Amino acid sequence: MQLILRLCVAFHSVRCQDDPRKSSHFVGVNVGVRNLTEKYCSSVTEVGKHRDNRGQGLFLVVQKSGTKNWGQILRIKGTNQKPELGLGGYPTVSLADARALAAENHAMARRGINPKSVKTAEASCPRFSDLTEELLRIRRPSWSNPKSENQWRASLVTYAYPVIGDLQVKDISSKHLLRILAPIWDDKHVTASRVRSRIEKVLQLAIQRGHMRPPNPAAYKGNLEFELSKQADRDESHRPAVSQKDAQRWWAALKSRDGMSQKALQLAVLTASRGGEVRKMTWEQIKLFDPKEAGNKGYAGTWLRNKMMMKSRRNDEAPITFYMLEVMKSAGTTTGLVFPSPHSGKKLSENALNKLMKDMHEADPKGGFFDRWTGERAVSHGLRSTFRDWASENGVSSEIGERQLAHKYGSDQQMAYDRSQLLDDRAKVSDSFLAFLEGNDAE
Repeated sequence: MQLILRLCVAFHSVRCQDDPRKSSHFVGVNVGVRNLTEKYCSSVTEVGKHRDNRGQGLFLVVQKSGTKNWGQILRIKGTNQKPELGLGGYPTVSLADARALAAENHAMARRGINPKSVKTAEASCPRFSDLTEELLRIRRPSWSNPKSENQWRASLVTYAYPVIGDLQVKDISSKHLLRILAPIWDDKHVTASRVRSRIEKVLQLAIQRGHMRPPNPAAYKGNLEFELSKQADRDESHRPAVSQKDAQRWWAALKSRDGMSQKALQLAVLTASRGGEVRKMTWEQIKLFDPKEAGNKGYAGTWLRNKMMMKSRRNDEAPITFYMLEVMKSAGTTTGLVFPSPHSGKKLSENALNKLMKDMHEADPKGGFFDRWTGERAVSHGLRSTFRDWASENGVSSEIGERQLAHKYGSDQQMAYDRSQLLDDRAKVSDSFLAFLEGNDAE
């Protein structure tokens, strides 16, 4: 009998040397998995780890001294990391609070984020204004218009900085966003939408770098949409456009003028392009057909537009009709910019086309050319809407209309396939639009 007892003791000693319940990070052994309750947590005295059965790695550690602390073991998705975190002492951190913290950490781990890294980043968390400057630096090479940076900064300095400029990004909440947006959401909706979008991008960078935890408090869908009016459903890109009934009168007024801005504006409306694209237009971007091919196709060539000059950030191609080519030649240039500034020889200023529109309004006997919906005087960018309205009312297919506006239509594969087939059709549409503006569309 004594031999048997000695063997049992020896066997038990060997088992304990490699006890899988032992933890290298916390004192004590695992004493089991159970559905922890407040009653159990407050009364338990057995030393060791008492695991919660929620599957999130949460456990309560009871020390010999009677002290109790929350801990959590995680497995970070896509890595070999298995961090152990301390979540605070019990009962200062209640069971419900510990489970909430554990759930948040577990969700981050499933996304491949180590909560320990996030806490480290939060400890050196930047201010919103500082991170804004960092984002502007990152985006600077991608902007086709150098004024974009100033517009970004000015909008945030005016509306966001007074509320959150000096706050660490981790402390920014949806309540701060509402303080910024609510006063301007109805009266200055386009501005408010841009401010919200820009704040969202700054905070997304903060989340990406681990300075704050998701979700993004500036997100509209599923967040701010419940607090702000539905005016966000309006077409934010709309600019006052020349109405269809005034389009021919406006065109006649434009042709009665002269100058580089006048020629550029003709190209802008006939190609349905943004003003910046026309101002950057160079002869090197123009591919002219030989006379025979041009005669067969019915237009003069194409305009190859690099993605860096396009708002869509996609390479684009547009047809150049015979009328467009004559306007371009009338500028008197053969290389470089097609429509350079007559003063500096550089590209026309951003305000050149809008100034021409303003002069045309002032000279018009009827007081100008007005948007049919808002009653506001039309601006140069709104001429794209003038084309879109005409296209919709004259049976132009959506595919052709959207491609002419350099909008994405369908999948990337579909756009790549359609481009070669739609150039001919788009050239015909441009000629038809010119005929409408000239008043010859009935012929």
